[in-house]
Amino acid sequence: MTLLAARVVTLDDALAAAESVPEVVVARAMEGVASAGIKSAQTPGEPKLLVATRSVTAKEALAVSIPFRWGGQKAAAVSQAEAERDVATRSREAATAMARRVCRVAWYTLAASEDRLRAAEALAARSERNRRAIGDLLELQRASRLDAARATAEAAMASAARGGAEQAVIAASAELRALLGFDEGRLTAGDARPTPPPEGPQEAWRERARASSPELAVAEAELRSAEARVALRARERRPTTSLEAGADWNDPTQPGTDALLGLGITFPTRARAALDAAGADRDAARARLDLARRRVEADLESAWSAVAAARERFEVIDTTARPAAAEAAELTRIAYGEGLLDLFRLLDAERALAEAERDRADAYLDWGVAFAELLRLAPQGQR
Repeated sequence: MTLLAARVVTLDDALAAAESVPEVVVARAMEGVASAGIKSAQTPGEPKLLVATRSVTAKEALAVSIPFRWGGQKAAAVSQAEAERDVATRSREAATAMARRVCRVAWYTLAASEDRLRAAEALAARSERNRRAIGDLLELQRASRLDAARATAEAAMASAARGGAEQAVIAASAELRALLGFDEGRLTAGDARPTPPPEGPQEAWRERARASSPELAVAEAELRSAEARVALRARERRPTTSLEAGADWNDPTQPGTDALLGLGITFPTRARAALDAAGADRDAARARLDLARRRVEADLESAWSAVAAARERFEVIDTTARPAAAEAAELTRIAYGEGLLDLFRLLDAERALAEAERDRADAYLDWGVAFAELLRLAPQGQR
């Protein structure tokens, strides 16, 4: 096989690439932006300095305005910034969980594609061997032209299937290579395959999803952020203040320096509208959280059922159907060699074995995809 010279990539290698997936990198950067927002909220207001000169009275004037927050405005701003950082953190975790699912699916797709290719190559080799044997018997007038035509057709179809299976491996390898960040080279999943384990009770997965579902965590963080924004807007309804100080000098109309000390007050006329908007956003976040809870329940039940069905199908094919098909094909070859069965029974047995091997690969892929989704919904301590 051409895959023997390929670079072996394990499932652990594929999962390690999840941290470098572009979506995760972006989410991590946004978390950094949100963390910087906390420092911004903690920083005092920007002072203003005014330097001026007058043409009639004082020649020079200097004024300083220093804003300050009161009534819990600063604490509310910091709390809101921390809530935004929490949203960014939960979003990064959700992006990582999705990236791990994508990497799992890519690896299982490559593994199943290679298994299908092995089955296709084995069938093509057997079909070609049968075609040559029938051709030799036809020259000795010990086989019919019908047998030769049927064997030729089977060999051609098997060869075409092998070509399609090889292209599927190439595509799966390219997808996994892109996720891993490799520039070139063919990848292979190797010969090791994680055996589908018992999925465990659905209720245990449901409890784990309620505690660690990334989507649910994001929705809960968004609600906390919306509530913190409401608290901040309520504090911002109070007037903003600033301490002002200054002085005029070189005034020919009066002796000495004219000092100024005052308190500036700004009345927030739009604060009520901003508070109403924040309240509406909080209500929307609460509705999204309720929807996320319902969605997690439904998605987990669907994923768990898909995992159980795929595992049972894989086990039946792997432990019963494929061994029986292999035995039937071997016995049919022996019987055909002894003249007890015709070619058509032999070809049917060979095809049944190839179909069992392909069905095993398909069932393994179905289980891998469903299991990856189940782990995405409930990622706590699972591999």
